[in-house]
This record gives sequence, structure tokens and C-alpha cells, in this order.
Amino acid sequence: MDPDQICFNHPNRKAFSLCHHCGKYYCSSCLKEGPEFYYCTRPECLKALEAEVHLLIPPAEPVKPVGSPPGELCFLALYPNTFEAQAVKTQLESQEVECVLVEATSGLIEKPFTVPVKIMVKETKKESQLLDQIKAAGLPEPVERAISYDEFKDAESAQTQLASSGIQSFLWDCLYPNGYRIGECFALLVRASDVEKATNLLIVPESE
Repeated sequence: MDPDQICFNHPNRKAFSLCHHCGKYYCSSCLKEGPEFYYCTRPECLKALEAEVHLLIPPAEPVKPVGSPPGELCFLALYPNTFEAQAVKTQLESQEVECVLVEATSGLIEKPFTVPVKIMVKETKKESQLLDQIKAAGLPEPVERAISYDEFKDAESAQTQLASSGIQSFLWDCLYPNGYRIGECFALLVRASDVEKATNLLIVPESE
């Protein structure tokens, strides 16, 4: 890419890459990453992105992770990154619990976004017992989705609001199957014990 190219939307920013569909140059905040190419947020370009990622999110049965243990796998917990999830996996395996890590489907993965990781276990013990073991070992608490937004700016503002109240949150660019299309939202993940407090802060009750 020509290093002198500037963002089509932000003349004061250098371009990061071009949109594979329209061919215009954009900065990283204006682009969404597909499996092979980048796309801008123009409707026709997002449709091209949907066509590229559609094969990665089959509408039927999800693809099972490679190397999964035999038997049925059950969702145990969600962690905001691979580092935390791997620490929990190591602890569970030391207790002879078979488990695998599965990355949640994400759009943008560069900062400030995170790629959450699911811990899937073979159903040998009750979920509450396993979570108690994780807590007793002093490992990080799982996260849950507190709220989702259609616009990034709204999610970013909400994250700032949570931080000012001492609540740690993680921003997830979530892609999900929506019929024959790919849906997208910007979700805020918080520690499980903070979900109620976070939602109470962010959800404004309707006036009577």
C-alpha cells in the first residue's frame, strides 16, 4: 500500500488498508476485517463482507473444535481472552476434567476489542462445582454479556461509564448468524458478579 494514502473518511489520518469491495483507502477504525480482506462500512461493502464470512458461520450445526475430547461437550464459562481461559483450562485438567477452548466468533479483533473464549467441558460434574473449583483456586471470574449496542460509539461511551464506576469491561465486536445474513453488535462483557450492577447503570428506565 502507498504509505502516503489517507483515510477517505478522515483526511487527517493515514490509511491502514483499502476496502476490498469499493477500493477506497481507510484508517483502521473505518474498516472491518474479513477472513481474507478488509471492508469499509458502506452498506454495499458490508454485504460483500457478509458474503465472505458467511461460510465461517454455518446456519446449521456449528463446527466442533479440533482435538475435542470424546463425548458431549457442554458450555461452562466465558473468558475475555485466551490467557485467562488457558489458566482455567490448566486448573480443570489438573482435576481430571476434560475441556477445550473455543474462540467466540468476532469481527474486529484489534484493540480496543477482545476475542472472548468459551470453555467447553465434558459433562462429568455439575457446573456449579466446577465454577467453585475455579474460584477456590483464585483464578479470574468468568464474564457475561451485560449489554449490546448497534453502534460502536455507544458501546465505547458505555464502557467509559462503567470504568468510572469501577467496573471492568471488555468490548466484543460480535458477529452472529441472522437468517441468511450476518448480524453484528458491539457487546460489553463484565465479570459475572458485576452484571446486575452494570445493567442497572447502563439501562435507562422508560419514563412513565
